[in-house]
Amino acid sequence: MENNMNMYQLEISRSGIPCLWESGGGYTNTGEAQIITDKQGYPKRALHVRTYGDLACKEHALIPIEVGDHVVTVDRHRDKIAVQVERIVSIEGETATVVPETAPICDGAIWAAAEKSEDYHCRTAYYIQAVPRGAEE
Repeated sequence: MENNMNMYQLEISRSGIPCLWESGGGYTNTGEAQIITDKQGYPKRALHVRTYGDLACKEHALIPIEVGDHVVTVDRHRDKIAVQVERIVSIEGETATVVPETAPICDGAIWAAAEKSEDYHCRTAYYIQAVPRGAEE
């Protein structure tokens, strides 16, 4: 199993919470996307959602992570899409270790990542929990 491990460089929030960015978007014939889910594959609440600046195919939502969460990545070239689902197995400092996930997760997560990879010059988050109006911190 060790041969299948990958590492992600984390972003640490101002309050010290380890996070990964939902990011990506599409170009004319290619695209890529990364979304972060909880243990079952459902959206998580973002700590920060970028709404201005250079957003096209960049980082859109800063998502806090914990062991057991998933990273769904999509790499698209024309009509061929490669989907990878990985589970976070450890967080040490500014690094998260992930392994390929074999258990099923929410189909919506995979759909969202695929759609994001096709969104030409995507400028928005696709898979985050909605914050009820008036509940902003």
